[in-house]
Amino acid sequence: MPILDHEGTAIEAPAAYSLCRCGGSENKPFCDGTHKSNNFNGQEFASKDTAADRAENFVGESITIHDDRSRCGQARVCTDNLSGVFKLGVEPWIDPDGAAADNITRVVSLCPSGALSYSLSGSPEPVEHPEDPSITVARDAPYAVRGVQVVAGDGPAIRRS
Repeated sequence: MPILDHEGTAIEAPAAYSLCRCGGSENKPFCDGTHKSNNFNGQEFASKDTAADRAENFVGESITIHDDRSRCGQARVCTDNLSGVFKLGVEPWIDPDGAAADNITRVVSLCPSGALSYSLSGSPEPVEHPEDPSITVARDAPYAVRGVQVVAGDGPAIRRS
């Protein structure tokens, strides 16, 4: 599984590895066992329902933007790249008619957490963008896991859509 830094550069990894979840490893992003001594609580809080169940829909003339706040990692890719659509401090914070649909689809596809998706006018289903499997790591940020089925600690797969 490729592991990339925030600029998309491959990070050398051993054949088998565990990623650090506690934040204390001296060998980030890889686990060095620090979680055993730093009072890390590994309880999982991720919702196992679908994004469609959690998303708020912002319906525009030619595009609907689906926003799943529970997945947002606050990377600000949306607000930094298309402030006419994604507006900080304003309610509603998404204006699906604030830019051309092709600009919106471009920015939504850059969302590292997958909190944003879209469907085009006339289609209720969000547009899928299959991706090659990868894990992207950045300093003091959550992992961006793409093209991989994530399995919860208690066994069931976490549904991606």
